[in-house]
Amino acid sequence: MTQLSLPPLYVPVIAGPAADVRGRARKLAQEGGASGTFVWAERDDRLECAVILRPEQTLESSRPVVLVAALALDDAIGANAPPGLESDLVYPGIVRVNGGRVGGVDLVADPDCGERDIPSWLVVATSLRITGSPGIEAGDNPTETCLREEGCADATARSLAAAFSRAFVHWTDRWLDDGLRQIARHWLHRATRHGGETIVTVGDDLVAGTIDGLDDSGGLILATDSARRVIPLRDA
Repeated sequence: MTQLSLPPLYVPVIAGPAADVRGRARKLAQEGGASGTFVWAERDDRLECAVILRPEQTLESSRPVVLVAALALDDAIGANAPPGLESDLVYPGIVRVNGGRVGGVDLVADPDCGERDIPSWLVVATSLRITGSPGIEAGDNPTETCLREEGCADATARSLAAAFSRAFVHWTDRWLDDGLRQIARHWLHRATRHGGETIVTVGDDLVAGTIDGLDDSGGLILATDSARRVIPLRDA
């Protein structure tokens, strides 16, 4: 069984390559799994990991953890990438490399929890494509890519998990110590590396516009052709 190099506050749970990591973490959370439980799939083609959290604030106030985790996932790529690789973020938790999506972050909350309630648990799930899918040639889908195709020859699921776990602690501490404004500043910098124009998925719709900041709850302020619009984290 592969060992993971994680900060001591994590409780590692190593799953098989076909495991539903998000579902496994959710089940553990519902059964009382500790905050910091880190579920990781031992596979070569992708990073698949999920962290259980037990927040002390409302679901609405906890949702910016997606932005925190996106910064950490971007850092994990940077720690395993050659010099010159260009990555950026798309709201709220998508990570791209050289313009192609490689993965992202998802938040799973206790379904019985309202926005103004304190959730009994949250699961932050992350995924990154290391290698391409069988039968799909590089360039078949220009909106998606994988780390190998972008020159990350040394990236492995284990090294990415270790880098993400450390960066997630760092950015969580920054959030708790300095507040959301500092997280927003760093997130915005990475989201606008190639200009402020973006497309955001809201339900079944795609909304295009120019990034004009984040509000006090982590909602995206978007200048569209018709109006200035705020997209809350819960909707994106």
